[in-house]
Amino acid sequence: NAFQQYKAWVEGVTDKRKLAPTEETEKQAEAPKEEKTTTENRNEKSENSGTTVFRVQIHSSPAELNNNDPVFKGVKEIWFYEQDKLFKYTVGKLDKVEDAIKLQAEMKTLGFKDAFVVAFRNNKRISMSEITENK
Repeated sequence: NAFQQYKAWVEGVTDKRKLAPTEETEKQAEAPKEEKTTTENRNEKSENSGTTVFRVQIHSSPAELNNNDPVFKGVKEIWFYEQDKLFKYTVGKLDKVEDAIKLQAEMKTLGFKDAFVVAFRNNKRISMSEITENK
């Protein structure tokens, strides 16, 4: 059986017989599946509850960028939205504007000199004046 399986593998033919489990395949079967954390997946999972969420915008681009693009300087958990034919990239998902201001300062120290706080409700950007009007 082992030879026939090897021969099928070398020839690129799918061997329909079930292979005996190895230690490696058992580990793979037991390991939890990692969820891909693409920007699109994070956007779909964002809050839709009507609460205000604060983020820090760090970059904008006419083209969609990959999360590991060098422009993000290794910052993780990038979230983007489209507005005025631009892709706008943000970090953070905070309940308090004060926490967003602290994150803004941190982003500036990482080299995002134009970082600024933005607010969202139901995944739509809102103006800061809309927040104070609804309190």
